[in-house]
Amino acid sequence: MLFDRLVITFIFALVLLPGEVRAEQPIFDEMPRWKNGWGFQVLQEYRRENELLDGGNTVGSGLEEEIFVAHLQGVYTWEKWIRATAKIPYVISARRESLGDAGQTVAEESDGFGDATLATPLKYYFNHDGRSGSWSFVPQALVPLGAAGSYEVYSHLWGGGLSLGYETETYDFHVGGGLGAWFFQAEKPAEVHADLSLGLNLRGLGSAGHLKWKTHVLVRSDETVTVSAGPTLYYRITDTVHSQIKWMHDFYDQPGVLDHGKGDSIRVGIGFVF
Repeated sequence: MLFDRLVITFIFALVLLPGEVRAEQPIFDEMPRWKNGWGFQVLQEYRRENELLDGGNTVGSGLEEEIFVAHLQGVYTWEKWIRATAKIPYVISARRESLGDAGQTVAEESDGFGDATLATPLKYYFNHDGRSGSWSFVPQALVPLGAAGSYEVYSHLWGGGLSLGYETETYDFHVGGGLGAWFFQAEKPAEVHADLSLGLNLRGLGSAGHLKWKTHVLVRSDETVTVSAGPTLYYRITDTVHSQIKWMHDFYDQPGVLDHGKGDSIRVGIGFVF
């Protein structure tokens, strides 16, 4: 018990570290937790950034980047503690405004497949009196699917990642967090990321869900630092059908290179487990 309390204290401290956890796995990090269980989820993501930043300075206020992405994600559970997941994004449309050589506004557009993420989440579950939880160890690989162009939402580079996570919950509350890193081929900067989530379990309308406040911190080797946070609402419609809506806002954004920032994103999804 004392050890678990120390772990929770450590996770609270993670919010001070650089990073943005990318280890969230289907189905909404919830299931399936049974042998030979499988499922898939479809997510619609919209992101808008309305400032062009050079470090901590705004060089183009009102220059926007808007991105619509559809995500198809699947999971298979061999045993309760070992799973395989795949996540494939498709950019429906993306439009970025930047400054030309003469100071004029230049617009670029993009669409197509992004980079697929393959992972093997390994879980260790525990149960105490009135409280349960799990540890996670997640090796991941980034696989390029599309051809890189002049303006691409995704890098189309190979990459490898590793994340560690911990979560615990009671009848009413839960807390979780994680720490991880990504490394890429070529000159794409490496990333270190961390997250913290605090949640309240909800019950009603014949089912249950939860409301979480999530905080993400990201640091790249090019000196990019981003702190994002926002609520996540999850609801189990039936034992088979699950839903989630998530909103995040960049409360602090300092890119290491000329880039858009200080944005908002919203993600709505529905998942199915069998």
